[in-house]
Amino acid sequence: MPFGVGGEKRRILRAVAENFATGADNCLAPTADRPYPDLMDASSTRREFLIGCAGCALAAGVVGCSAVNPAPLVEADAQGSVPRAGHLQKPGDQIKVRLPDVADPVLVWRTPQGFGAASIVCTHRGSEVHFTPESGTLDCPSHGSQFDQGGKVLQGPAKKPLKPYQVIVDGERLKIRPA
Repeated sequence: MPFGVGGEKRRILRAVAENFATGADNCLAPTADRPYPDLMDASSTRREFLIGCAGCALAAGVVGCSAVNPAPLVEADAQGSVPRAGHLQKPGDQIKVRLPDVADPVLVWRTPQGFGAASIVCTHRGSEVHFTPESGTLDCPSHGSQFDQGGKVLQGPAKKPLKPYQVIVDGERLKIRPA
């Protein structure tokens, strides 16, 4: 039974919603024998369409709650050190460091007094925190959690601290270790 969208448009909307929710990238790639290969037939029900839309909204909501810090990602060597050259030249600079045998990157930042490091993953919902030089805090842009430079929660909704790391200056390299 029609519900305000013609059969052809309904088929296209359904396909787009399904393919968005599943991450497919060829939802409207026609072939000679099937002009709409991934589209539902015109007998799709309103219920099926709404379920598809709900799946699409859920997928967008999950992705929408995850903020990513745009700082460059640097791979540490086997000893957990990275070069200082080209990174962290002035206070406020920050990088993400992937340490061996550590699942999530570590955020490393520079202050006027030296360097700091902590887990980049907010303990509230998993967004990436960033260093805010003006306040000297680690802030989560998704829900407003704020941490001190040692990882302690200053403002929720996060309840657990970030894992702190120690930064040791070794010539032109920085060694990052659990604190």
